[in-house]
Amino acid sequence: MGKRVLSHLYDVHKKQNYFAGIANKQVEFAIWRKRLGHALVSKLQYIVPISASPKCEEVCLTCPMAKFLELHYDLSDSCAKEYFELVHIDIWGAYKVLTHGKYRYFRTIVDDCSRATWVYFLQNKSQALTVLQKFWHYVVNQFGKSIKVIRSDNAIEFVSGPCDRFFSNHGIVHQTTCIDRPQQNDRVERKHKHILEISRALRFQAGLPLAFWGDCVSTAVHIINGLPSSVLQHKTPFEILLKRTPEYGHLRIFGCLTMTSNPFRTHDKFNPRRVPCLFLGYPLTKRDINS
Repeated sequence: MGKRVLSHLYDVHKKQNYFAGIANKQVEFAIWRKRLGHALVSKLQYIVPISASPKCEEVCLTCPMAKFLELHYDLSDSCAKEYFELVHIDIWGAYKVLTHGKYRYFRTIVDDCSRATWVYFLQNKSQALTVLQKFWHYVVNQFGKSIKVIRSDNAIEFVSGPCDRFFSNHGIVHQTTCIDRPQQNDRVERKHKHILEISRALRFQAGLPLAFWGDCVSTAVHIINGLPSSVLQHKTPFEILLKRTPEYGHLRIFGCLTMTSNPFRTHDKFNPRRVPCLFLGYPLTKRDINS
């Protein structure tokens, strides 16, 4: 019986020494790794003074803090089933040059189902809620729909108390993206890119000063809503949303010469009947001359 006890004690002592040796190796390895700037284990194992890397390495908090890379993000191909079931919103700006209306920002709104896009210009970000309320009434009155979910980033103008109360009062679910993950609201981010590409093209072809960037943006959105999209099986957002094929006969070259009535013509019979102007877009609040 005594031999068995001694044998057991010997085995326990042996295991303790074994694990103590592993612990010492881990400590030694950790020290070497700190000396060498937290180099990869695959590199350290080829350095002679360092013993073979232990199988169980202690958790290192420095490495992910210094070297962490963002995980690959797969773009979602999901799509809302109904109009205004999901709406993406974001604000672009502030831009260094004011428009003629003294705007520095524009808010982009994208319907996930139809990909229809709207822009509203803002002088400052405090107007963000007012613009959102305006769009909500527009959707209710023009389409008889209610916005169910709004997705935005974590900008303070979207998560403030007044915005929260507005969402709560109208039963709107407000989804925000995770920190440093703008891809979760990628549809409006990519829409910004598309809008700015066309806006730049319009400004360059017209040779306009930067103060006209607002006219370029609003015209770009009007054009985009009438362009076929592969996401919509080569239909246009206008067609998906309004259930009718868009017309293109009213389109003109942005920045082209146009003639308009001279408001001072009645003051003097020799005043010109028309004055030359530049064509700067398609305002929604003006009735089409052909309608």
